[in-house]
Amino acid sequence: MRSFFYQGVPRGQGRPRFNRQIGAYKSSEDKAYERALCMAYWAEHAGKKPLDGPITIKIKAIFPIPKSKPKREQELMRS
Repeated sequence: MRSFFYQGVPRGQGRPRFNRQIGAYKSSEDKAYERALCMAYWAEHAGKKPLDGPITIKIKAIFPIPKSKPKREQELMRS
């Protein structure tokens, strides 16, 4: 089993942007985040054999408590 750790705030992928000349494209923030995840993976698994066959992926994402939550709920989430 392979695993890796990325220390940073998780973020969802944004919607694609559209341009008449180019068509659909990703925002620069999405590209930078994907690049950072990719580099974190390859830093830990450089030189290992590529995986072949079916794989299973498990993701554990820990998000910060949103500031929009009422203080009472923020305290409950912290404990």
